[in-house]
Amino acid sequence: MKLNLGCGQRMLAGYVNVDKHGSPDLRHDLEAFPWPWPDGSIEEVLLIHVLEHLGQTPEVFIGVIKEIHRVCRPGALVKIAVPHPRHDNFLGDPTHVRPISADVLSLFSKRLNLEWRNSGLPNTPLALYHGVDFEIVENVYVLEPKYRATSPRTAGSTCVPPRAQSVQPDYAAFRSGVTSRSMRLCDSRSATSRSYCACRFIQVCGSIPKKRPRRSAVSALIARFPEQISSILRCGTPVFLATL
Repeated sequence: MKLNLGCGQRMLAGYVNVDKHGSPDLRHDLEAFPWPWPDGSIEEVLLIHVLEHLGQTPEVFIGVIKEIHRVCRPGALVKIAVPHPRHDNFLGDPTHVRPISADVLSLFSKRLNLEWRNSGLPNTPLALYHGVDFEIVENVYVLEPKYRATSPRTAGSTCVPPRAQSVQPDYAAFRSGVTSRSMRLCDSRSATSRSYCACRFIQVCGSIPKKRPRRSAVSALIARFPEQISSILRCGTPVFLATL
């Protein structure tokens, strides 16, 4: 069985389309546990612009992850697409309650948890705490076409891996591609012979963030407006300095 969770108006053939609104195949609130599927019964899960809407509290978010793990069979594939936390589409939607990144999802890998523990690193071992195990098998950033076409930093950029440049930000790509940052890649062919769930992850990016202003530029702003900035600082108001 394959699940298209939080499907909205995007009904996909071959999947059980699930949402708490509208007329999906099954209406269910994904923040209500347990989910209505038996243990180990699911071979593939789609979460296309869904996970950022779930789990405003740590308890609920971890509950969602635990339910995904419970219903998936060993080697199941979980495909996730989310907006980058700095994207306007993420910031402008009041129903987006949690930024999602590869760093977040890596906390649910037992392999990484054990590596961190053996290395004395302080990362929270959520996979060991909650008895789940996911591996990210592919990571890709998708830079929107209008920024890809205009940004001179796109090719070879650390923000956009070269292989991501051929991925188009549409649902077909979300279903076949994967994205994330700062995550070691694993051979997806081994997923069927391992006990973990393979996780494919896509982030849609807006413009590449500008570099921080040079210290000399910030100093020039302070020198130009010393009284105004001093007054703001005395009031305890945060100051954001930027140069164009």
